[in-house]
Amino acid sequence: MADVAAQHGAAGVYEPSLFGTYSKKIGMWLFLLSDSLTFGALLFAYTYGRVSTPDWPTPFHSESIRNATLMTAFLLTSSLTMVLGVRAAVDGKAKAQRMWLLATMACGIGFIILHGREWSNLIAAGLT
Repeated sequence: MADVAAQHGAAGVYEPSLFGTYSKKIGMWLFLLSDSLTFGALLFAYTYGRVSTPDWPTPFHSESIRNATLMTAFLLTSSLTMVLGVRAAVDGKAKAQRMWLLATMACGIGFIILHGREWSNLIAAGLT
């Protein structure tokens, strides 16, 4: 730490690190903690809503499982096509970059369509 202060010509200006680690690391841990608390609250609210509603539709039929499998495949494929698009951009291949970007967009549109179909089926089953 003293080496960093000496490089900037301000010896003794920097405070000692909190808990023996750097502030960027603590910032990342605080972000992860707040993210965990947020998602925990959302999951709790969903669970409470589901348990307190007596006529909650059962979404896990064979059609729902097929739909979720296809949505997962679209998401994973879009991640792959996005990585390939970034790689093509770094390599300077504009035509390949456009192709991979269009493939990523097609996967995203497919995901949105399947997600809308799933929700329309749940609403038709009585989820309001």
